[in-house]
Amino acid sequence: MIKAVSIMTLLLIPLLLTTGYSYDPRYIIVESPEVVSLSFASNDSGYGCLVLGNHTLLRMKPNSSSLILLNKGNYTFLSNDSKYNLSYKEFKPSGALFDIPPKHEIIQQLLPYSKGSPFNFTIRIVGNSTFSSYLYNYSLLISISHNRTWVQNQTHLNPGNYEVIVQNLNNYSEEVCVSYSISPFYVNPYIFTSSSMPIGLASYGILNQSGNVTTYEINTTSLLGYLNITYVSALNQSQRLVDPSSVSFQLNGVVIKDDQDYFVQDVLVLYTENESYYLSADVFNLTNGEDQLIYTNSTNVRQYVLPLESYIIMNVSQEGDDSMLKFGFINLTSGKFIWFSNYDLGNGKGFFSVNGNKYTPGNMTNPGVFYDAELVIGGGGDGETTTMTKYSGWIALLYLNGSRYSAFPSYYSFGEDTKEAVSNIYVVYLGYGEAIHMKAKHI
Repeated sequence: MIKAVSIMTLLLIPLLLTTGYSYDPRYIIVESPEVVSLSFASNDSGYGCLVLGNHTLLRMKPNSSSLILLNKGNYTFLSNDSKYNLSYKEFKPSGALFDIPPKHEIIQQLLPYSKGSPFNFTIRIVGNSTFSSYLYNYSLLISISHNRTWVQNQTHLNPGNYEVIVQNLNNYSEEVCVSYSISPFYVNPYIFTSSSMPIGLASYGILNQSGNVTTYEINTTSLLGYLNITYVSALNQSQRLVDPSSVSFQLNGVVIKDDQDYFVQDVLVLYTENESYYLSADVFNLTNGEDQLIYTNSTNVRQYVLPLESYIIMNVSQEGDDSMLKFGFINLTSGKFIWFSNYDLGNGKGFFSVNGNKYTPGNMTNPGVFYDAELVIGGGGDGETTTMTKYSGWIALLYLNGSRYSAFPSYYSFGEDTKEAVSNIYVVYLGYGEAIHMKAKHI
């Protein structure tokens, strides 16, 4: 919060006379860290400066604007023009804060999405004193700014590993706020692939035809997953955070409502040793890279009979002015259908989004996730990886298109947005949104 006063005081006369900035000082009191936007208007020979005690933080040319990061303290703005005008706005720092010692630098690795495809890169740095900044990718050094208190720069870059370097050339410590965004030409699901992944069907909004990559965007109010499990047995011999025989079948999607993003899950968890199951609904708030669990609910444990044929379904519906998430399960083997959980997203219109043009907004430590839809197999929960010792099944992933469910234009055989994973299984795609899950080898 900032408070400003425009009065003369005799206590500042010695300072004003020695600096030559002697007219109408403005006092700015900062009570918490703020990014301040300053606009200075004066005659052609009028200059201004922002000082803290005897230290000059910022010098401004006639009729100029600037940004500066101010910590808690009492600041004074001075000018040699008796008719100058100063206006300012305050903002909360948006990005990561770094304290740089004198004559030192910080180096920040860019988010891994810089490796996925060509991208537009936008960076914003604001400091409480002057700094220099660069972009480096092991073969190329790009100057972003030199000896400035702030910079906002946009450039086009090819895929690669990049680092942001901010140098403090002063003889005193400096604090900077760094934020940036990556706007890819297309998303790349292969960035995070590993030996253990959630396996099934996933649509990322990209279509790769012999190396020619095109993107698409599909918004819908319903996702549908079909399961037909002939036999199943799983064993997790690692962390033991969940039942060793548990395995999850997850219908995952990303919901957009206004400027909010949510990762939502409708999960069927099987305990394969005693042929029982339960259902779970989860909602994570992804806004600004938070990745915060805001809702979870599960049913009681029940018995299942093989073969198990079922639908997992998630809807976003309007109830008055609010968007309501609904989580459902249809057991075709027993003929039972339940909506087992609801979550009110609040005022506004929500929808599931599959979009190959962007990732969900992230931050310096959390890169965000894909706008995708997934029907995948993984461990029983808590980020566990399980091994399929026996399995055969048929799956399909569809979306509501008008009045009927349709296949997505393209599919991948692995998911990216969930932490659970599975090994010893592969997928044979059949077309029309359907695939066969097969166990890879005998265990």
